[in-house]
Amino acid sequence: MSPTASMLAYTILPPEPTIVGRGKDTLDLLNRLSTNDLRQLQRNESKRTILVNEKGRMIDILTVAMEEDQLRIYPSPGNLKNVITWLERFIFLEDARFEASAQAITRIRFLTIGIDLDEAERTRKNAISFDWKDLQDSLQNISNELFHLTPGLRQSAEAFVQPDSIGEVERLLDKREAIALTAG
Repeated sequence: MSPTASMLAYTILPPEPTIVGRGKDTLDLLNRLSTNDLRQLQRNESKRTILVNEKGRMIDILTVAMEEDQLRIYPSPGNLKNVITWLERFIFLEDARFEASAQAITRIRFLTIGIDLDEAERTRKNAISFDWKDLQDSLQNISNELFHLTPGLRQSAEAFVQPDSIGEVERLLDKREAIALTAG
C-alpha cells in the first residue's frame, strides 16, 4: 500500500556569496553558455540551468534570477570562483560583468517525502500534494529573497534567505513539523 501523505524535509546550507551579473549582454551570454532558454526571463523570475563547457560537459547547475537591473546567479555551494572564471572566458566584446556579491545568502533545500516514489513513477502520477505556494508566501514574509520550485515527480524546492533570518525560518519549519536533514 502506497502512502499518500507527504512531509516536508529540509537542509540548511552554510551562507555563501552569489554572483551578480551586470551589463546589457549578460543574459544573452549566459543563455549561450547554458542549457535552459533564459531569453524570456522576466524581472523577479528565476530558472535553473546547467552551465556547460564547449564539449557539453557540466560545469555547474545554476539558479538564475532576474532582478531589476542585474542577474543574480546562485551557483552550487563552493563553486562560485569556478563559475565566474568560466563565464569570464567567453567575454570578448560583450557588455557583461560577473562578480561575487559582498553579501552571503543562505540556501535551504526542500524535498517532499513520505510517498511510494516507485508507485508514483509506475503510474506516472505525481502523488505529492504539498502546498508549495503557502510555504513560499510564508518564507517571503520572513525574508524577501528567492524561492525556486523544481517541479516534477520528485518535487523539490530551494529558498535563498538572508543568514540573519535563519532562526525565524527554522521556527516556521518547526511549526510545520518539517524534518531537518543533516549530512553525516
